[in-house]
Amino acid sequence: MRDAHVIVRRSIALASPEAGTVTAWLEDNFHHFGVLLKHDAGRVIDVAAATIRFPWTTCGHAGSPLKMLAGQALIGRPEMLAALLPMQLQCTHLFELAALAMVHAAHSASDRRYDMVVRKDGILPGQNRGTLMRDGQEISSIKVDGSMILGPAGYAGRDLYKGFRKWLAECSDEEAMTLWLLRRSLWLGKGMSLFKPQPVAAATDMGAVCYSYQPEQRDHAFAVSDSIIDVTDPNVRLLSRSPGFS
Repeated sequence: MRDAHVIVRRSIALASPEAGTVTAWLEDNFHHFGVLLKHDAGRVIDVAAATIRFPWTTCGHAGSPLKMLAGQALIGRPEMLAALLPMQLQCTHLFELAALAMVHAAHSASDRRYDMVVRKDGILPGQNRGTLMRDGQEISSIKVDGSMILGPAGYAGRDLYKGFRKWLAECSDEEAMTLWLLRRSLWLGKGMSLFKPQPVAAATDMGAVCYSYQPEQRDHAFAVSDSIIDVTDPNVRLLSRSPGFS
């Protein structure tokens, strides 16, 4: 039975198939991306991207700017990548996937999977709840009204945008990771309610916030038909068909 309250489902899987290698995969309503990170002695050697499903035709080439990471030191927390690369020139989701891969490599972490679900949780639009599961166990659930957190009590009154970076700096590594992951999923949930399909990125009212919306791309960033999957169907298994890297 479909769950009509579900707005977003998003899954991320991180693995180290061999020494010096991390694979990171992401899939949600709009996207299916992968990152292959090669590293040695605490530094990035190379980054490759796989773009399987995406909203704009230009997204298929959005992994190339990640090559600028070669030679950079690995990072201990995902939000640290913003100091190394201009995020607006990247695909937001590949950028964040690369950040997770770098953190995974830095901590020599075991294989890990995150599953996030955003559901409607209130009468008014924007009242949503984001839940995060790590390796099959629920570890956090946050209710929001727009970008304002309503609960749990320890987070109530915090904003997912205003002062968010400063807030993360005050958190432990684990708590910061949880908040960072949930924030993006809740952002997607908010965006779903505002989404108005357009034939080309230039026809939207978005600024130059990512790779496909840059002036060099937006006029020929055409909408990809049938790129959105129906995640209200519980039989849709995210990341069940990630092909790997050639």
